[in-house]
Formats: sequence, C-alpha cells, structure tokens
Amino acid sequence: MLQQPDTLSRIRSVTMGATGAVCLLYAGMAAVTGQPSPMPAWIPGLFGIATAIVITLSCLAAGRTTARRAHDEFYRAQDHLAQRIGYWCALALYPLAGLLMAQDIMSLQLAMPIMGTLTGAAYLIPHAILTWRTE
Repeated sequence: MLQQPDTLSRIRSVTMGATGAVCLLYAGMAAVTGQPSPMPAWIPGLFGIATAIVITLSCLAAGRTTARRAHDEFYRAQDHLAQRIGYWCALALYPLAGLLMAQDIMSLQLAMPIMGTLTGAAYLIPHAILTWRTE
C-alpha cells in the first residue's frame, strides 16, 4: 500500500490538514472564550510532532524511490504556493492583532496564542487544500 506515491501524498495532506485544523480550533476557541489556553497548550504541538513522525515513518516504509516520487516538482510547487499563502496570511495577522490590542478589544496574553496557532494553520491548511484539490 505504501508503494504508491499517491498514498504518501494523502498521508501527508491528511496529517498536515489535521494539525492545521487543531491549530485553527485552538485559535478559534481562544478567541471565542477569551481564555489564552482553552485546551491544554501542548495539544497543537503534539499534533505537529505526530505529523512529522507519521510522514517520516511513511516515507521510510515506502522506500527512497517512492518517497522521491511523492515529493516531486509538482509537490514542491504546491508547497511553495502554500508557503506564500501562509506567509501573507500570517503577516496580515500582526497588524490586525495590533489594532485589536490598541483598541483594547484583545489583550496581549490572548493575542499571542491566537497569532501563534493561526500562523501554523495559515500554512498547513492551504497545503492540505492544495493537495486535496489536485487528487
């Protein structure tokens, strides 16, 4: 089953999408509840580490040739697009958060975990969507 590059691509997109969803959920829960830690703060990080482990082990199990096929130039093009989208989305968060803090709508203690998790989600979710869109 892991001998197909498409399988590795699906594993990568599902795990990265799940991690992005957890980051987005964390930020959303923090914004709605007003609590900087609406769930244990280690959960998004744990999902990120688990994603890295799953992708690495999948590539090792599939073998070098299959892993290279799953990480071809089309993957790199999609990844670069997701990075660009994530960069500009994350960059837009900082003036928005600054404006909200200047207006006393959001505290610094609340803005930091929201911006931190949204920065991760800004790359992970577009990466998963771009991959799913082309399958």
